Amino acid sequence: MIVTEKDTITAEALFAQQEIKDNSEERFRELLLAILLSVQLEAPLRDTKKIIENSKVNVGLKANLSEMIEQQNEIITDEKNTINFNEAVIAGYTFNELIKNRENTTKKQATRFMQIASDTIKENKSISKTFIQQEINKYKRSIETFYRTQTKAGREFGYAKNDKAFSKEVKGWLSVAVLDNETSPICVRLHNVFYSAQDYKTRFDIPYQIPRHPNCRSIYVTVFKDRSIQSYKGQNINTFLNENPTQGEAILGIEKYRLFLEGKKKITNFIDIKGRKFYTNAEIKKRLGLK
Repeated sequence: MIVTEKDTITAEALFAQQEIKDNSEERFRELLLAILLSVQLEAPLRDTKKIIENSKVNVGLKANLSEMIEQQNEIITDEKNTINFNEAVIAGYTFNELIKNRENTTKKQATRFMQIASDTIKENKSISKTFIQQEINKYKRSIETFYRTQTKAGREFGYAKNDKAFSKEVKGWLSVAVLDNETSPICVRLHNVFYSAQDYKTRFDIPYQIPRHPNCRSIYVTVFKDRSIQSYKGQNINTFLNENPTQGEAILGIEKYRLFLEGKKKITNFIDIKGRKFYTNAEIKKRLGLK
C-alpha cells in the first residue's frame, strides 16, 4: 500500500515511465493517407469529411485507459480494484466524456490535415512524407500526454481509498510540485499548500484538482496527525528560484525573474491563480510598486 510521501513520490515517478500499450499511431497514419488520396482524387469535401468522421483511430482507447488506471490503483492499494467507469468522474469529466473529447481531438487534427492537403494540392504542390511524419509524431505526443494525464487523475481513486482506510489518522493533504524549468504557474503557486481534513472531507473536495493541466506532475501528499506539516514540505519555491537562476528564468522568463529578484517578493504575487497563469510584466510592476 502506497501511503507515505516518499513512497508516493517514487511510485509517481515510476508510473510516469510506464509503457503505454496503444497502437493507434498506425491507424492514424492510415487515416492521413486515406484523406490525402481522397483529396488527390478530388473527391467531394463531404466524402473526405465522412472518412474522418467514420474513422476508428481510437477504437481501443477506452479499454486501454481503464486497464491502466485499474492496474495502477491496484499497486497503490495492494488490492484488486474495480472502478465503475460509467459513474467515475476523472478530472471533472465522466469517463465517457474523456474518451469522446480525445476522439474529437484526433478528428480535429485530421481535419486540419485535410485542409492543408487541399490547399497545397490546389497550388499544384505535393504533401511531403516529412510533413505526414510530423503530423504522426504530433499525434503520438498528444495521445501519450492524454494517457499520462488521465491515468494520473485516475490514480487519485487509489490514494483516496488509502486515505479512507486511515481516515482517523489523516490531518490533511499537501500539494507538492516537481520544481524544474517545466513547472507550471499554478503548480508553482500551490506548491507546499496544505489543505486540512477539517475543511475538506476528501482529497476530491480540494480546489484545483490534480492533474491541473496536461502532463501535470504535482501530487497531493497525505499528511498524518503524528507528524508536523513542515516535515512533509518540499523545497521552498522562493528559495528554489533564488538558488537556480537558469531554471528561474525558464519558469518566469528573463524579465519576470529580474522583477522577482529586484522586488524581493514571494512568487505568489506573480501568479493569477484563477487564470492559472503569470501576471504580465506590467501587472507585476504595478502590484509590486516597481518602475
